[in-house]
Amino acid sequence: MAMEMFRQMRPGRRHAVTLICLSGMLLSTASARSVAKAAQPEAADAVYRHGYVYTVDATDSVREAVAVRGGRIVYVGDDSGVQPYIGPATRVTDLQGRMLMPGLVDGHMHPVSGGAKLTRCNLEYKSLTVAEFQARL
Repeated sequence: MAMEMFRQMRPGRRHAVTLICLSGMLLSTASARSVAKAAQPEAADAVYRHGYVYTVDATDSVREAVAVRGGRIVYVGDDSGVQPYIGPATRVTDLQGRMLMPGLVDGHMHPVSGGAKLTRCNLEYKSLTVAEFQARL
């Protein structure tokens, strides 16, 4: 729902909302950022930038860039902040304004409907003759 509302906003309004979200993140992580700025970060394996990075955090914040090293996200923020994570071997993907969001993983089951399916005709993936098939039906 938040995404649809964001898309329907005027571009100037979207920019303002994005800036407000970024400001909130920057305020909440100011001390972490000051420590991070003190040392040059290691280059990331992959960087995704110039995008609509939907973080799915508690405030549905939106960022522009993500850096990944060793299968872990090491940076989420604006395009200029991801620059130190780009090294000679970093795979950089320009999202061209497209959306990037956490993966959707479906790890659930429906025990009632699953149990009901067990009471139905089960052919057990066997090769059956016509007579065997008719007997099971």
